[in-house]
Amino acid sequence: MSDPNADPADHSEPRDMHDLLASEIRRRRVTMGLTQGQLAARTAYSREYTGRAERAGAGFPSPEVVNAIDAVLEAGGELVALHARAAAERHARRFLHKTGVSDSSALVAPEAGPREESPVDEAEDALARMQWFVQVNVDDDVLDALAFAINDVVERYETDGPAMLARRVRSLRSLSHDYLQGHQHPRQRERLYLIAAKLAGLLGYMAVNLGRPSLGRTYCAEAFQLAAQIDAKDVLAWIRGTESLAAYYSGAYTEALELAKNGQRYANGGSQAIRLALNGEARALGKLQNLTGVHEAVSRGFDLLSRAERTNRMGIIPCISFDAYDKPRAAANAATAYLSLGRRDEVLEYARAAEVAVEVSDSDWSKALVRLDVASALITGERPEVQRSATLGLEALRTTDGNPIASVKKRAFELHERLGSWGELHEVQEFRSELVQWSRTNVMSMET
Repeated sequence: MSDPNADPADHSEPRDMHDLLASEIRRRRVTMGLTQGQLAARTAYSREYTGRAERAGAGFPSPEVVNAIDAVLEAGGELVALHARAAAERHARRFLHKTGVSDSSALVAPEAGPREESPVDEAEDALARMQWFVQVNVDDDVLDALAFAINDVVERYETDGPAMLARRVRSLRSLSHDYLQGHQHPRQRERLYLIAAKLAGLLGYMAVNLGRPSLGRTYCAEAFQLAAQIDAKDVLAWIRGTESLAAYYSGAYTEALELAKNGQRYANGGSQAIRLALNGEARALGKLQNLTGVHEAVSRGFDLLSRAERTNRMGIIPCISFDAYDKPRAAANAATAYLSLGRRDEVLEYARAAEVAVEVSDSDWSKALVRLDVASALITGERPEVQRSATLGLEALRTTDGNPIASVKKRAFELHERLGSWGELHEVQEFRSELVQWSRTNVMSMET
């Protein structure tokens, strides 16, 4: 019986990139066994919008629709890349039509060198040169699509995870590099550099979360070079923060501190200064057992936060975001810094400040990390609450089962070590058993 939601099959060869995008969306949908109605329901767009994306003659789809379809069809960014290429081809076609040039090969840069030419030939050369200068391989629509894709990755990061999203980001990074080989106007080229820097930075952060801090540093080096070319100070500060994170998870706490301090030079009291103070400086100082330094960094971070622009966002800002930390994210990092110093009261105070926002968020990692910090804090001091600690540890593991990151694994094993003195208790034995199983089934990987 035929599918009432399906369009008649189209076996014609794609004529251009728009055609190829439409046919690829249809192919992937059919391969996944989805009707157009089911695809629309999963993207939260109407069937009219998603259906038009499969028909090249029905109008050019928006980047928002293609991003949503890409995610549902698990295309790993390939549909987003096709959409950007189709947008660039569409822009070139409009340009050729506007200038009256019938063949894009006429828009190559004119050859230099002395030639004997008539005044008419010189005029034609001047026109060809002018056409080459105004012709570009990307326009604002393409750049908007790439920027939207970056924002979409950030928003999906803590639900989909780095293992799932890394392939998509690598595809977008490769596309941005292809565009950088071409010709753009200065303003567009600057945007393209910024996009390429952010994509490399995202891969660096993902590598750290997947337990590969050295690879993360390599991606960050690429990102830093790109951002430095356009003096994108906020992004340079963000990259230094990510390099600090990589050093922290390599156990190089002094280096993590120095990288965070260096990042503050680029942040200059701006949006990234909060993250650098709390995630970078305070946590490294905690590991270095510098209580005075932790107090100062935490105080400074919250002072900056009090003067930052507030948002009405529900939950907690994604850990990978290029925006300023919000209060729940700042508080969670402060709790971790004080945990390294065994400061139970401060850990519980800051964990409570983050708890409500974390629990209503979609971030299983944040829920797990706050619980693990509280669990470790509960077994410090004169009256350790061992059973409650082990129970919170179990909850953290079960919350992140199927979507692991290195920080959860690291803190879960730290809790395991702290519980060593109470190994005969049933709750502790259950936590240990669960941790072994969690480690076996939650393997973190990132293709290079």
